Amino acid sequence: MRIIRLICCFCILFIGIVAISQPTTILAQDDNSNQVLGIDITAPEDNAVVTEDTVTLSGKVTDPSATVTVDGFLEVTPSADGSFSTSIQLSLGKNTIEVTAEVEGKEPVSKTITVTYKIEEELEITAKYPKVEITSGEIAEFEVELKFIGEYGGVARVFDLVATAPKDWAVTITPSYPKDKKIASIQLLPGFGVGEKILVRTAPAYWLRPEPGEYPIILEATSGEVQGTFELTAVISAKYKLILVPTIERFNTPATAGKDNYFSIEVQNTGSTTIDDIKFSSSKPEDWTIKFEPNKVDTLPADDFQTIDVNIKPPPKTIAGDYVITLTASGNQTSADALDIRVMVETPTVWGWVGVIIVLAVIAGLVFIFRRFSRR
Repeated sequence: MRIIRLICCFCILFIGIVAISQPTTILAQDDNSNQVLGIDITAPEDNAVVTEDTVTLSGKVTDPSATVTVDGFLEVTPSADGSFSTSIQLSLGKNTIEVTAEVEGKEPVSKTITVTYKIEEELEITAKYPKVEITSGEIAEFEVELKFIGEYGGVARVFDLVATAPKDWAVTITPSYPKDKKIASIQLLPGFGVGEKILVRTAPAYWLRPEPGEYPIILEATSGEVQGTFELTAVISAKYKLILVPTIERFNTPATAGKDNYFSIEVQNTGSTTIDDIKFSSSKPEDWTIKFEPNKVDTLPADDFQTIDVNIKPPPKTIAGDYVITLTASGNQTSADALDIRVMVETPTVWGWVGVIIVLAVIAGLVFIFRRFSRR
């Protein structure tokens, strides 16, 4: 009898162990899973710090038929697999984003994350006219605006200013007013409003004659880890300037009628680059002869000159007096202003004696006539 009871106890114990080990609650779990609504936010991460004022909120719900609401007013429709995505506008500082999912017959579910929008400090440098055209010897002036991008009410920064120009170029940085005050740094307050304006002024050395082209000027502003760089460009255009001047600084010369009379002039290139194929011409009284030696200059470099001999020959019967001749020079690139020369014409010596003889003959004739007819 005891053996039978012992066997029965073992059977009962075995049945209990088997019953405990079997998933007798699977159906209840399935029913429970069908009643619970799940939600997950995949982006952005909780407590994320961003430097843009807009983020993309992404997530997934376990029931695609659920209505997803962001911050209580923005509804987002999940896709067939339950995923959803939308853009969120952030305010400066910490932003709490609450996402709620609801579906009929199930308990609503919510999840909250925090995203901090922080403005990244940076320096913005702009110029309305980053390229300025000048000729050699002129000053290129650039108006530059500096904006310190950062949080309103933040701490002001002092930015060191450095402008790098080509070799042998002078460069200065001044306030927009007064222009005669040179500066090497500037204090800027953070924000998004109007920045501070400065002037960058540069020019090649007075003795330098740079070739036509573009010359960069690099402006750098630095305050710790915040810095900005901006490239300005001075465009040198060719300056062509040709002038004619007398070599002895006299704008008059004597000349004898019927003979060669020499007068010297200089053709000067006061521009910034070579002038080619310079030819000479004149405006003169009728029947006058004017010749240039040489009569042509093939090339004349900048800051150079050449002496030209001018042969002025009035006709032999030119009446003594003052006359004006006009000399001009013209190259491929430019022409010189006209040069007016006053020519004082004198008659040859032989004609002077002829005149004297004629005068004496007239006087002698008058004396003869007077003596002869005076007796009567």
